[in-house]
Amino acid sequence: NTAGGILGFTELMRANFPKDSPQDHELANLEELAEQLLEEIESQRDLTYAESGDLDPDFQPLELHPFLARIAALYSRHPVAQGKNLVMHEVWNGAVTTDKRLLGRVLGNMIKNALEACETGGRVTVRCSDLGSHVAFLVHNAEVMPEEVQMQVFQRSFSTKGQPGRGIGTHSMKLFGERYLMGKVSFLSRDPDGTTFKLVLPKQPTTMR
Repeated sequence: NTAGGILGFTELMRANFPKDSPQDHELANLEELAEQLLEEIESQRDLTYAESGDLDPDFQPLELHPFLARIAALYSRHPVAQGKNLVMHEVWNGAVTTDKRLLGRVLGNMIKNALEACETGGRVTVRCSDLGSHVAFLVHNAEVMPEEVQMQVFQRSFSTKGQPGRGIGTHSMKLFGERYLMGKVSFLSRDPDGTTFKLVLPKQPTTMR
């Protein structure tokens, strides 16, 4: 509620200044930060519900190209994207039946982790491929994870960032993507190809929770 209030108050303040004025730009940055904070809070809430088995997916038809474009636009403005490039490449222009919010959680964590792994000037590529009855989402960056990280990357208690309370993004990818979206989450990290996280989803789930 507090984060939502900050976002709403910022939107009201922007209405008092001319568009493209210095104050408007500053408040736009504050609005983006408030949106990101609200998203992180909602993501943590969803994770808590998911781990307790109390999360109910809402499966609806979803057009993928505009959906991925919105996610890419959101994360290209994220602080972890500063000085880095986020591009969409070879995105299948089709639709699936899935939970839009949870799919956004999985892909958002894949993109954010890839951006965090990139050096300044690096590139993260998002792809979406048609596999017939399934669709594959791939997020690639040029860095390679150490072998000891690869062995533990999906564990709830393991952090790739070396900080307490961090590093649950990969755990939530697996939880949301497999238990709730009925897909398969995997990764491949090796020289000289870099690291690619993949989510394969059925276009039409056969069983809905």
